[in-house]
Amino acid sequence: GLQPQVRVVRIDKGTEFLNQTLHAYFAAEGILHQTSIARTPKQNGVVERQNHTLVEAARTMLSAAKVLLFFWAEAIATACFTQNRSLVIPRHEKTPYHIINDRKPSVKFFHIFGSICYIVIDGENLDKIKEKDKIVKMSNELDLLFSPMFDELLNGPSQVVSKSSVVPTADESIQRQ
Repeated sequence: GLQPQVRVVRIDKGTEFLNQTLHAYFAAEGILHQTSIARTPKQNGVVERQNHTLVEAARTMLSAAKVLLFFWAEAIATACFTQNRSLVIPRHEKTPYHIINDRKPSVKFFHIFGSICYIVIDGENLDKIKEKDKIVKMSNELDLLFSPMFDELLNGPSQVVSKSSVVPTADESIQRQ
């Protein structure tokens, strides 16, 4: 994989990056801290072009799938994820994922952005007639759908706990006496 040394950080004078803590860190690490003129993406070069490419890809996905802007973060994440695993860097003839992880990416699980999602209903007592899944319709259902994915992304894989464990309630304890 790549382990490049950061030599220069150029920002667009955003207030989130103009502070003494960050300035001290850059000085301690020997990193040159530069600022560009506001609203001049040409000075920020590669990063601004990459951000522009991701935003355009996300806008296209949202439009083509006729999905609400509520999903903009997922569209950006999907665009970044897809581009890191599919766009080949000509100099290396490899994808960014392949260069960093020293293995080819798997794309067999890719799905079309905006496809219908189903929530599997397996924790409830279902009789033979009731539906075993349902189409996601409301934003709170979407939170339930995406929450585990982002929890794992931010906190690492979680331990699976069986849903079939029986925990006696206070009523059951009283009935046994």
